[in-house]
Amino acid sequence: MALSRTVPIAILILSCIFPANGVDTTVVNKICNGNKYSDWSLYSFSVEWRACLLRHAACNGTLSPSDCSYCVRTAWDDVDDQCDHSIGVQFQLHDSRLRYENYPFTE
Repeated sequence: MALSRTVPIAILILSCIFPANGVDTTVVNKICNGNKYSDWSLYSFSVEWRACLLRHAACNGTLSPSDCSYCVRTAWDDVDDQCDHSIGVQFQLHDSRLRYENYPFTE
């Protein structure tokens, strides 16, 4: 009985982690600003909470909204891992891209 309840939950969790349509989250290009912010600065809280930043994200037009969301979240996770404490980032995956800076920009 417990196994019959566990399997559907596991399938639900896996479907949230791995999108069904095969989103390509391969890193194509990244630019991490060499200027860094400190751990306890106001800017660090802006980056952590993704607030108060001048930012832009976009996806391949063929992605569904949920796949696009997954792709952008993956890009943010990659930024955290690969561009730690950078005050500006341009990060492109195969199916999405994001950018944040501490100055206004146009995409």
